[in-house]
Amino acid sequence: MHAREASHGSSHGSAGGHGHSAGHALAREEFEDVALFVGGLMFFAFLYLMTSRKFVKRHTHAKTWEWVSTTLSIFIAVCVWASYNFLVLLWEKEEMTKAGDSATTIAFNLSIYALFAVLIFMTIYLIAVTCLPRFLTSYVPETIAFITVWAHVVGFATMNHIAYTQDYFVALFADSDSPASWVFCIAVLVWLAYMVLVNVSLHIVLRVILANCVTPDSIVGEELEEKEGDHIHEHSPYEVVHHHLEEFSVEVGGLALSYTMLRAICGGITGTLPEVFQVTGNELTTSEIGTLSALAILFAILAGIMLALEEDCTGKHHGFEYSSTFMTFLTAFTSLQAIRWSTYTRDPARQHSLYHHIAISLVCSYIGLSLNLVWYEGCSHKLMNFMLEVAKILGILAAFTWELSLDIMLEQANLLNMGDNVFSNYIDAGFILVLLVFLTPLFIFGVYPTTHVCKKENRHLLALKMEGDDAESASEDEEEEGLMNEQSALV
Repeated sequence: MHAREASHGSSHGSAGGHGHSAGHALAREEFEDVALFVGGLMFFAFLYLMTSRKFVKRHTHAKTWEWVSTTLSIFIAVCVWASYNFLVLLWEKEEMTKAGDSATTIAFNLSIYALFAVLIFMTIYLIAVTCLPRFLTSYVPETIAFITVWAHVVGFATMNHIAYTQDYFVALFADSDSPASWVFCIAVLVWLAYMVLVNVSLHIVLRVILANCVTPDSIVGEELEEKEGDHIHEHSPYEVVHHHLEEFSVEVGGLALSYTMLRAICGGITGTLPEVFQVTGNELTTSEIGTLSALAILFAILAGIMLALEEDCTGKHHGFEYSSTFMTFLTAFTSLQAIRWSTYTRDPARQHSLYHHIAISLVCSYIGLSLNLVWYEGCSHKLMNFMLEVAKILGILAAFTWELSLDIMLEQANLLNMGDNVFSNYIDAGFILVLLVFLTPLFIFGVYPTTHVCKKENRHLLALKMEGDDAESASEDEEEEGLMNEQSALV
């Protein structure tokens, strides 16, 4: 979400004549339009091939739908928060800035408004969970889809509250002459305090839900199959929902704490905390950009290794899933920040270039989808998990960059409107809400249930393959035993 502080000159000026005489060179704007059209067309064609069972293997088909589901869930959650950001936070920030309020006052007030959003979204979640049992028997995938997307919504709201609280304490205890290490320490102390607070609060909410709303007697239905390691087990709908309610806490905490840790890291590198979901790279040095890029690569390797070792650690370490989710989001946020730092430092005008942001989105989407093709017989599970984790990180990164492209598009559209900025914010929020009206049902009743079916079919295929391997192994053992008996008889 790219907040707009001032109007900027139009980046799409006149391109000159449009004649078709020999030697006519395409204007830069025309080239960008053609490149975006062709790139978008090829992307949708590639997406169709990857999600069609006719062209790819069943495993690739299932993993592609899972990738699309993750990306769309993050995108919807970012858009939900963006609408609240446009309607409340940006308007309040502009008013306080005009009134000449101090940075401490602005950060404190924005933190309160973000906390209010957290309470609103958690209330909606609790109301929805209270109504779960009466719908759950027939709509298990749809229920899980809602829990997934709303976890990301609450995560973004919590993330902004923690970020503005970091700004408040840094403005309170540090100044422009404070060393970067001091800014880093303040931000990390706030992060540590909220790490405890967020996890304890989510744990209490989960216990209350499981004790009063979602109980074994209130949720009945057919047994559902879930893959655990190399085996497939049947679980009741209550056990499935119980697991995803626990994942709600994991997703909220991992999402909120990862971005705020990134802000602390950026503060340790540059000496100032980056504005919440804003990046300016005009005054960054090559060493600062290189440091953040190296950290992004390191985090990606660590996240991939953690998922590659998932089968060995699950059930042995209680916080493994939480740590894995945290590293996944931290890698995505760090990569996004590094890309924007590098892009904006080379040319500050790219901060408002729709072409460059859509190009970044397409590249992340292409690579993320392509990594789902890395599947072949004999490939180790650890290597597969590592590659799929990288694909998931790129999917999250694609969701962030697509929403950023949407925001740049709205920014350029507002250049045509010379009215009040507050009115422009309402238009932006309204446009995003209309988009959500179409995307949210598409995800809850279309994409996620399809993903659920594809994963179930893939589990059946793996089960049949394992049974076949066991039968083949037993046949080989019998054949070897027969040969040994023949040799013994000859002797």
